[in-house]
Amino acid sequence: MNRHSDPATPKLDIWSVKSRQFGFSRLRSTDENVGRLPLPDAATDYLLSINLAYLHPYTTTADGIDRMHDPIDEGKICLIPGDRNVSLRVDQPFDLLRFYKTRNGEEQPVLEPLCGHTDSIALNLMKCLLEAVDRPKSVTPAFVHHLGLTLDSHLTSWYATAPRAAREYRGTLAGWQVNLAKEILAASVGKDVLVSDIAERCGLSTNYFSTAFKNATGKSPLNWQLELRIERARNLLVNTADTLLAISDACGFADQSHFTRIFARVVGLPPGKWRLQQRSGVSPAAYRQQN
Repeated sequence: MNRHSDPATPKLDIWSVKSRQFGFSRLRSTDENVGRLPLPDAATDYLLSINLAYLHPYTTTADGIDRMHDPIDEGKICLIPGDRNVSLRVDQPFDLLRFYKTRNGEEQPVLEPLCGHTDSIALNLMKCLLEAVDRPKSVTPAFVHHLGLTLDSHLTSWYATAPRAAREYRGTLAGWQVNLAKEILAASVGKDVLVSDIAERCGLSTNYFSTAFKNATGKSPLNWQLELRIERARNLLVNTADTLLAISDACGFADQSHFTRIFARVVGLPPGKWRLQQRSGVSPAAYRQQN
């Protein structure tokens, strides 16, 4: 195991362990204005990075263009393919545990880029290394290799997809992208969400993401969310005494008029009448004939 400090970077403590194919390293600093950190190079298949502490807003540079990113919570992971020419600038204290796989000349599955993702399996596997590092004699090349094999198998089974060109031709999403998009849409039922923000979290362009999401679910992202809003409205109409205005707000509609119009279009009755129909026990068809 190698331990050293980079003299060109203030208070940057680094240790690293590696086998022939896999490597782990920890980079941490209590200083500010640390500067740029190395990311995957041409010899790396991918880099997995886990935040052991809250990561403040940071900047990446790709193809000469700087881009600001939101902070990332402790325990979240980032997965960066090795073919991405990206550098990372950090201006606040940080603590990163990283895993990488070097290329061996064989064709490898393509892993989807992601950041701020929750993966308890990867997190716990990486934490195994932290415990082992306290006993340096246990961190042998064989230990590093087998832990690397386990992590690589997990990452490949969860995040591997077809090469980018083939995926974009078919207009498909990886399973984790579909699940992440649905989670974001479900969590924002009561408020507006930008499709562009979801696409960015999935590492895709807005147009491509919208098409691929519809291919995967049969609905556009906003129509998929609209069904969730209507379902929540139904539940509130039946199980609460909330006003239509309150339900409209809780379900993310622009106003009561918008809520009434959309609900009637989808359900067949305005929300007030639908609530009365549900409480009276009359079938929707019979209620419409009576009214």
